[in-house]
Amino acid sequence: ESVSDYISVLLKAYLTLNKKGITFRASQQEELNALHDVVSTYVSLITDAFESNQAEIVTKAHSQGESITHHVKRLRDEHLECMSEEKIDPSLTMSYIGILNAYRKIKDHLQNVAEAMAGGKLNRPR
Repeated sequence: ESVSDYISVLLKAYLTLNKKGITFRASQQEELNALHDVVSTYVSLITDAFESNQAEIVTKAHSQGESITHHVKRLRDEHLECMSEEKIDPSLTMSYIGILNAYRKIKDHLQNVAEAMAGGKLNRPR
């Protein structure tokens, strides 16, 4: 349910921008598309593991989850760097950061599913 809530957040962010006639730069949209593909693959990984009761997926899920987290942080940092160099519409910034956060939260919730499948025995750094 939480994952679907964040998918809704993604859709609303794009609808808001569309309604205002604002678009991401081509490079930003390409980066978001790449992030979407990585998170989509992660969703499939966890879903397939859940459906086939593969509790051992937690190690792979953690590794791929960390990669997604770093990807999101890199994109956020790059956007913030651009903000210091040029004027960017606040609606675009809010939507972009909201989209990045939604993808990260989707990853977080799915990683929790993987950990629950493994009995919560993963000792991950905090």
